Amino acid sequence: LEDDRTYSDISPDIWMTHVSSMTTGDGMLFVSYYAYDSIIGNLNDYLIYSSDNGLSWNTIELPSIFPSPSLSSHSKSLLYHDAKLYVYENKKMAYTSDLGQTWTEVSLSYPYYSPRNFGSVITFRNQLYCCCGDQVDPVLMKLENDQWVRQAANGIPEGIKRLSRLGDNLVAFSANDGCYLSNDEGDNFAPLGSNGYISDYTQKMAFSYQDRLFVSNRFANQCIESNHQVWRKFNGLSSKNTLGLVVLDDTLFLSLNNHGLWRMSVDDLQYEFIPNGSEWYYEITGDDGGVTYQHLEYLADTTINNDQTKVIVRTNQIYDKDGQIGVTHEYVKEQDNRIYWWNKELQTYTVLYDYGAETGDEWEISVGAESIVVHVDSVGIIDYQGDQLKVLHISDVGHVFDGDIVVGFGHLTSFFPEKLMVKDHYEVDGLRCYWVGDALLYHQGVVDCDYIYSVIHEIDETILDDVRIYPNPTDGILHVETRCVASLPDQTFRITNLMGQTLMAGELSGPSVDVSALPQGVYLITLGKTTQKILVR
Repeated sequence: LEDDRTYSDISPDIWMTHVSSMTTGDGMLFVSYYAYDSIIGNLNDYLIYSSDNGLSWNTIELPSIFPSPSLSSHSKSLLYHDAKLYVYENKKMAYTSDLGQTWTEVSLSYPYYSPRNFGSVITFRNQLYCCCGDQVDPVLMKLENDQWVRQAANGIPEGIKRLSRLGDNLVAFSANDGCYLSNDEGDNFAPLGSNGYISDYTQKMAFSYQDRLFVSNRFANQCIESNHQVWRKFNGLSSKNTLGLVVLDDTLFLSLNNHGLWRMSVDDLQYEFIPNGSEWYYEITGDDGGVTYQHLEYLADTTINNDQTKVIVRTNQIYDKDGQIGVTHEYVKEQDNRIYWWNKELQTYTVLYDYGAETGDEWEISVGAESIVVHVDSVGIIDYQGDQLKVLHISDVGHVFDGDIVVGFGHLTSFFPEKLMVKDHYEVDGLRCYWVGDALLYHQGVVDCDYIYSVIHEIDETILDDVRIYPNPTDGILHVETRCVASLPDQTFRITNLMGQTLMAGELSGPSVDVSALPQGVYLITLGKTTQKILVR
């Protein structure tokens, strides 16, 4: 990559069929590759380096500890640390500090039959750490005096598949895709949190940069900072399959499957304002003075007119309507520092929040066939639990949507312009709690948000980790996976609406359920003791 952000081909003048690994250090670029030698009819491994940005290349003789290459063994990995080039494959590792003139072996000391191979290898606090394959118990090692020493890794329920860093802490991704953090060099781990985190069991890339940890998979590119609790997804590229991730000179580079190479300044990254797992709890006051609630939950993604759209389930409970519960689905999308809301009657998007607005700016919100013009009276900053948050003080002629909008949280009085949406005699009068996942990010007054959260999620406490129901949302067919496939036949299932009315029930005849007869909406499916929300679209 040149200074003008163009690329130059620096490949050596040899036939390279597969590059296994690359690393850099002390002004040198090291490349491990393998190629098929047609003369001897065999695979050969090669290790080369360049100290002049690829103008010339030199060969390093590999150590003899590695087995002869074969079709199943030709993926040597490289890591440069403390003026040493480390080369490793399966259970074998060696390093050289003199460009291959001498090698020192630092292999894993497990017996040959053990499945523990070198997995993720990183440098942390000027030492090498590695995880050793996919195990029932966590296997975390640290290199001390050229010997691999096992760390306790307490607190991780399953094996470790990847390591990274976050600030001055060690991060481990477990075999079940949980994320854990250690501040004592790997002896004890605590969950980093799933707040906004989008998991992917099959693919994961992590890159640490300053106080941020970037993570990519097939479904999302995300970031978490060392002093925050919430994973944030990048806007614009979240639906692409990321194959590579790196930061160079404050520029984030992403290689996307069939979508080329993308770059953006780290400081200019635009994150989603409504992260995965967002929930809001507003209070409702009825004509009789009774106080109930409005609950909003970002439940799933869909597409409207080819736009990536978030599905928000809006649930109202109104005391003076005999405890009536009203459930609707609202659709919002994020674009250019704005939240757009889908006007179902006009079949078009309308601006709901303009987070980039300044004093004097205006925007129009259409609700059905009516509309209001929102005016930004002033813009300020509030300090909430150590975070500096932008707040818009807005008003309109009819006082329909007067109040404050906090960037990232939403309107502090009512998320939507309720006075135009419904004609019932009640009033949404304030955001009391806002969560992402199980993390409480905002609360107002003396509301017991922990109690409210436990009541709202009471049915979800029975969810078991060994049952997976997908896709969610679904267009008609739900697939069911368990660790014990033989247990699926004759397993009973029940599907209810949010009011508890049973709509479907029976026994599974195979690993799927046909729900195409259900109208579009949110339902609960129960398999044994497991209950999950599903969205049929």
